[in-house]
Amino acid sequence: MNTTRTAPARRIFALTTASGLALSAMIATPAMAQDAEVDEEVVAEDEGNAIIVTGFKASLENAQNVKRDADTFVDAVTAEDIGALPDRSVAETLQRIPGVNIGRFEKTSDPDRFSVEGTGVIVRGLPFVRSELNGRDIFSATGGRVLSFNDVSPELLGRVEVFKNVTPDMVDGGIAGTVNLVTRKPLDSPGFRLSGAIEANVGDLAEEWSPGFSLLGSGTIDLADGDAGTLGLQLSYAQSELVSRTDASQVTDPCYRAATFDQPCIRALQVVDGGFTDQQNFDASNFPPSGALVVPKGAGVRTTDLERDRNAWSAVMQYEDPTGDLLLSFEWLRAETEFFTDEAALLAQVNDEGLFPVPAAGSTWEFDSNGVFQRGILSQRIGDAYANPFGRGGIPMEALRFQRQTEATTQDFSFDAQWNVTDRFRINFEAQSIESDLRRDSIIGVTNSWDGFRRRQHIRLGDPGSLEVGLEAEGDLAFG
Repeated sequence: MNTTRTAPARRIFALTTASGLALSAMIATPAMAQDAEVDEEVVAEDEGNAIIVTGFKASLENAQNVKRDADTFVDAVTAEDIGALPDRSVAETLQRIPGVNIGRFEKTSDPDRFSVEGTGVIVRGLPFVRSELNGRDIFSATGGRVLSFNDVSPELLGRVEVFKNVTPDMVDGGIAGTVNLVTRKPLDSPGFRLSGAIEANVGDLAEEWSPGFSLLGSGTIDLADGDAGTLGLQLSYAQSELVSRTDASQVTDPCYRAATFDQPCIRALQVVDGGFTDQQNFDASNFPPSGALVVPKGAGVRTTDLERDRNAWSAVMQYEDPTGDLLLSFEWLRAETEFFTDEAALLAQVNDEGLFPVPAAGSTWEFDSNGVFQRGILSQRIGDAYANPFGRGGIPMEALRFQRQTEATTQDFSFDAQWNVTDRFRINFEAQSIESDLRRDSIIGVTNSWDGFRRRQHIRLGDPGSLEVGLEAEGDLAFG
C-alpha cells in the first residue's frame, strides 16, 4: 500500500499599481465614394438599420481582435467556441490552438497508461507553461507551478488566451508561454441570462454511459435607475463524469543482438540494476556492430479502467459606477476532481541482463530490411535452471493488479478594483488567495510467474498491434 498526502498549498498576495497614462486619439474621416454628397436622412436611416453580429461569428471576430491588438503572439478561444465544440476540459480546448499540443497519458511522467482525456499542455514543443486565471497566478498541488487544465470545466470560462511570448508587463516564469483563463462576468452580458447544457459520453470499450451538465445564471441591476451604478451577480455550476477503458500491448526493451541469438543485448553503455553507467562499450564509430539485429526482450498486455468525476462552482459579483470609471469585481472559483484507476497487466520480466530470449523450438524469427524484428515466438534458455527454477524454459512473466485513487481540489478567491481617476491617471488593486490540495492513494499487487505452480510461457509477436501471450502450466493462474 502506498499512500501520499500533499500538504495544502496556499498563496496569498496583493498587488497595487498606479500609473500615469498618456492618451492619444486619432479621428479618421470616413471615405466617400467619389464626390457624392450623403444626405443626413440617409445616414440616420442606415444607423437605424444597423446590423449587430452576435453568436458564433461574433466570437470568431472577438478572437481575431484579441490576436490583432495584442503586443505579442497571442491566440484566443472565446466562450462561444468552447460551447460549440465537444470538449470535456480546458486541456481539450487548448489543443485546437496552433502551436499547442496536449499529452495523451494519464500522467505526463507515465507513458505506459493512456488517457482518453488530454492532460499536460505543451506550447511549441516546450512543457514549461505558466497558468493564470484572469491574469493572476493559479496552480495545482502537483509539485509544480502549472494548473491541471483537465481539472477545469470549460463551461465556466469566457475566453482562453495563449501567450506564446511574454511582454515586460507580464509575470515571468513561463518559458514556453502563458495560458490565461478568463472567466465569464455578469457585466459582460447586461440583463438576466440563464443557460445550461446536458451531455453524455459513451466509450466503445467501457460500454458505459457517463453524464454531465452545467448551469449558469447571471443578472444585472441598475441601482437607482442607473444613477448609483450597476450591480452584477453570477452563479454557475458544472458537473462532468467520464468512464473510459484503454487496452494496450507493448514491446519491452528492444536491443541489438548478435545474429546467432546466443548472446545478451549489445549496449553502448554498461547496464546495472540502477540503470546505465559511465562505462562505454562502443562509440559512434562501431555501434551498432555490423550484422546486429534488433530484438525485443519481452512484451506485455494491460487493461486500464479510468473513472473521473469533476465538479466546479463559480460565483462572481461586480459593481460599476455610472461613469464607468470604477469597476469592482469579486470572484470565487472551486474545482474538485476525483480519479480512480483500476489496471490489470501481464508483463515480461526483463530486469536481468543475463537472460535473453531465443526462438522457440520449431519457429523462425522474421526481420525487415533494416534488421528490426517483425514477428516470431520468443522463448528463453530452455532447460537452463538459472532461467527458471524448474528448467522448463520460457519468458518469466508477472501478473500485476494496480489501483489508484486521486482527489484534487483547487480554490481561488480574488478581488479586483480598477479606478480611472482621470483620463491620464489610473489605479488598479488586486488581491488573491489560492488553495490547492491533492491526495493520492495507490495499491499494487504482483504475482511472480513461478509462485505455486509450474508452467512454460511464450510470447508470440506478429504484425503491429498483434500480440499473444501463451501459457502451458501445471496449475491455474488467477488473473483479473
